[in-house]
Amino acid sequence: MASRKTALPAASTVVPRARSLLEATADDWRIVIVPALLLLLLVAAAMEVAAPSDWRIHSLIAGFDLAREKNVAVWVSTLLLLTCAANFASFAADRTAGLRLPWVVLTAVFALLSLDEAGSLHERETSFDGGVGLGVMIAVAAILIALGAYSGLRLFAGRATRSLALLLAVAFALYASVVLQEFIEHRVAWPEWSRAPRVVMEEGAELLAGFLVLIGIARMRAGRADFRWSTIVPVIEPANTTRALLLGALALHVALSLVYLQTLSDLRGRGNPASWFPCLAFLLIAYRGAREAEGRPAAVGAALLCSAVAVIDAERWWPLSATDLSQDGCRVAATVALLALGWRAGRLDRASLPVVVALLTTCVAVLVIGNFSTSEALFGIGAYLALEVLVLTRVTTALRAPP
Repeated sequence: MASRKTALPAASTVVPRARSLLEATADDWRIVIVPALLLLLLVAAAMEVAAPSDWRIHSLIAGFDLAREKNVAVWVSTLLLLTCAANFASFAADRTAGLRLPWVVLTAVFALLSLDEAGSLHERETSFDGGVGLGVMIAVAAILIALGAYSGLRLFAGRATRSLALLLAVAFALYASVVLQEFIEHRVAWPEWSRAPRVVMEEGAELLAGFLVLIGIARMRAGRADFRWSTIVPVIEPANTTRALLLGALALHVALSLVYLQTLSDLRGRGNPASWFPCLAFLLIAYRGAREAEGRPAAVGAALLCSAVAVIDAERWWPLSATDLSQDGCRVAATVALLALGWRAGRLDRASLPVVVALLTTCVAVLVIGNFSTSEALFGIGAYLALEVLVLTRVTTALRAPP
């Protein structure tokens, strides 16, 4: 009689969960950010003391000078403030520590600070020699201090948010000192040798303030002194709240582009307010990609590049000015590259085809239309469409998917 063999069950294969870029990076973010900020301050001081005579070297180094506009240094400073604003928006959406209004207020404050950093608002709209300009500056500063004080007191009342409240208090004191420094700077005849120390003090106070807020955010998110990158990269959810906030920011962008830009005659030397929203939109794409399990370094890098060229004046910075690409050309090329990487990563499907077509049409319109204000408005719309197709639609699908 033939023996009956009992089949053994096959061993189960455990497929490890794919890690996100943030999970794979355990490095302390301070190791990167602190030297970067110190380097920017060193460049700003050096440019005040002795600027290089060769125009190419001068143009290259000037791209990292905090005392100038529309360059890498301004982009980094804007990213610092936008990261704070995005984290506070994330806290508001999650009702972190049982609060919402203080987080909303802080989101608005840091969003306004980032808009001012990218768009040179207070440099244009205020003066320190008396009159309306000085009154506007004092009024805006008072409102920001009052809003910050309200949020700080609400956060200080909670044990879990007290350390963040203390760091915010120091940060707002530093921001207030910047206003005082600018006021004194326009009232005192300073010697030539003091230019470098004054630039370092003013710009250093702003960078230190943003850095301290990031420290507080990291401790708040981790519940302890944990400084991995995942503690400062905001979580983009839920989709409905995110979309509503971004549509409001997009409406502000269109208004700035079509109305406010028409009144400006110093865009060559000052920041561009219309660069703020595209910088934000592409930054959120990068942050979302860094948190996703299937996120790829190339796509995250492309999104950061799009955010950078939204702010940086390619026609004035030597590495980019040596090419045949215009400012709009650099922006469109980076956006199309990001879209191509998204398609290669499987982020685009038939459902997203209409948005992709609209985005590509917008990119073509940016290159074809000769009106500067209209092109800026269209580029912001294109940035939102990229955010919609690469991030928001995917977040919505994930929220609606059955558990």
